[in-house]
Amino acid sequence: MIDHFEGAWAVCESQAGAIYHVQREALPAGAREGDVVVACGDGRLRLDHAATATRSARVHALHEKLFGKTE
Repeated sequence: MIDHFEGAWAVCESQAGAIYHVQREALPAGAREGDVVVACGDGRLRLDHAATATRSARVHALHEKLFGKTE
């Protein structure tokens, strides 16, 4: 998952909590903070749109639970 960007680097966090620095140019076009990226067998990275949507929905539900619904 892309946590944030630092210049030419994307700071990514694995499911296990390990932190990786990936060159921004190695990311798929349109990659943003919060997107889940997956390594392909050929070394390229691809966006996992389903995992990103699931993660986003979980974060949104937690936010509503903690702070109430927002308009």
